[in-house]
Amino acid sequence: GKGGMAFLLERDYDLVLPRRLQIEFSQVVQGIMDASGKEMTSEDLWQLFNQEYLQMHSPFKHISYHLSEEGEDGEVQAISASLQLNEKSIAISGRGNGPIDAFLNALALGVRVDNYEERSLERGSNASAIATVEIAGKFIQGSLHGVGIHSNIVTASLMAVLTAINRALNRVDARTQKMLLSNSKFKIQNSK
Repeated sequence: GKGGMAFLLERDYDLVLPRRLQIEFSQVVQGIMDASGKEMTSEDLWQLFNQEYLQMHSPFKHISYHLSEEGEDGEVQAISASLQLNEKSIAISGRGNGPIDAFLNALALGVRVDNYEERSLERGSNASAIATVEIAGKFIQGSLHGVGIHSNIVTASLMAVLTAINRALNRVDARTQKMLLSNSKFKIQNSK
């Protein structure tokens, strides 16, 4: 069940999942188990979690970003990001009340974050961080989660957003995906 799955991931991989992510992932696990007729080990669960939430690099893949503050007290965050969209490098930029809001505004896909959590995976100042997001939007039925792991929490957060968006885009038909991705704010970068 959900509790056993969550226990194994926490015990063996120090992965503490928010409750709603546990529920979502348990549906993924159940689908695999129904198809195979086999129980899953903690290693199987980790590989499936990794595939579903950490290695989802299509259609968007993170390349780099730059943050800056604007306004008298730095109350506005600006982001410039380079992403890979399918096989093309694109540049996006946006502003918001923080890095995630600025990133979502730069993507301009009509997506919002309904829940966000972050935590350290290890102890010490050089520990990796995990960020989880739950997103919703016009083209998303219900909500979907994304996860990012990186030594920089902002990078982990942006990776989590991209994972969630990729999962959402991979669930819509090709025509809808093409319409959503033909956003004129995406600027194709010159190849060197």
